[in-house]
Amino acid sequence: MLAEKTIEIRRYTSISLPDAVIAASALSLDAILVTRNDKDFLHVTGLSVYNPFKPANKQS
Repeated sequence: MLAEKTIEIRRYTSISLPDAVIAASALSLDAILVTRNDKDFLHVTGLSVYNPFKPANKQS
């Protein structure tokens, strides 16, 4: 399941394989991804991303 979601993410976005695995894990758990590197995950459909280093009004 995780592998299939990772492949799907890689097919439709240009993120790295490790980032795709991280995104697929968060999606499969219906979790919010907490990362400082939020820009790499902007184009992953359905993924909620939170960057604790950005002010609340500038979250992506």
